[in-house]
Amino acid sequence: RALRAQLRSGGGAAVVATKWMPEGPACLLSRAATHVPMILLGYGREFMPDAARPLRAFVQRRVLRAARLCLAVSSYTARNFLEAGVPEGRVRVIFGGVDASRFAAPEAVAGGRRLRAALGVGDDPLLLTVARLVRRKGHDLVLDAMALLRAEGVDVRYAIVGDGPELGPLRAKAAALALDRKVIFAGAVADDELPHWYAGCDIFVMPSRDLAGEPPEGFGLVYLEANAAGKPVVGARTGGVEDAIADNCSGLLVPPEDPVALAAALRRLLSDRGLAARLGEQGRARVLGHFTWQRVAERFLAAMEEAAAPRPPGPFPSPGARRFGKHGLAGRFTHRCHSLCF
Repeated sequence: RALRAQLRSGGGAAVVATKWMPEGPACLLSRAATHVPMILLGYGREFMPDAARPLRAFVQRRVLRAARLCLAVSSYTARNFLEAGVPEGRVRVIFGGVDASRFAAPEAVAGGRRLRAALGVGDDPLLLTVARLVRRKGHDLVLDAMALLRAEGVDVRYAIVGDGPELGPLRAKAAALALDRKVIFAGAVADDELPHWYAGCDIFVMPSRDLAGEPPEGFGLVYLEANAAGKPVVGARTGGVEDAIADNCSGLLVPPEDPVALAAALRRLLSDRGLAARLGEQGRARVLGHFTWQRVAERFLAAMEEAAAPRPPGPFPSPGARRFGKHGLAGRFTHRCHSLCF
């Protein structure tokens, strides 16, 4: 009701639904008398059809058909929009962003040094994951990779920032692998302390996995935060991670569920500090060039203007719409970002 009243009073040129449910149906109901265009945001595969829930699928189709534009956070999400039946001409990719300045500020660097001293890691290489402790994030795979590295005589420490239901199983696994003295369970930390953790680590690693019934890694802002701190990142080729990490440019990508490949990627960075430094520097340049909130805002406002513009006659897709792929609407920008190693 509040949204309908706002729209009827001339309160906006477009309405943005941040999720397809419940915001999408609310937008449909409120805009019926005003015909204000709707923009729908997508993050993963939450709008994929569910044949077991026909009423939900019907409402979902109505929302997707009504959206003037569907904004995806990654090429992966854009492909899911297409598979859900959204015409190509209505899909745009707008990646998330980070406040790059806070992760490389002098106080962050100094905080990283103090943190390493407080943790007592000395000169040992320090791996870092910042994520909720759920199985999808792949903390257990990092522990497996550490065990493989230790068998080769490569000694590392591992800081896990975050909390969640996997805390107990991860502690037990670390103990079973005789890694309990090498793993730091930091728990949830305040947002203003995160830059210290990124600055204090040597490599950021989060080998996410795709699990049935759970949301995928739609993009991965933590990889960009680590890059903004000048750190190399390691992730798995799943979901939208391939947009967040430019392989061999800002970090390294490995196959999902593969601790052997993960150990090899970590070994490569640990044994070649020049490569690690170069990927971190290139990653920060990539963030500054493409993933600041200023750039995100510019792209979002451009999408708003496009959606609010008078609709041309005829159905979408609009004239000249290109197919997705390496040179399509999503793939074209992604390929450019991945190709620039600055």
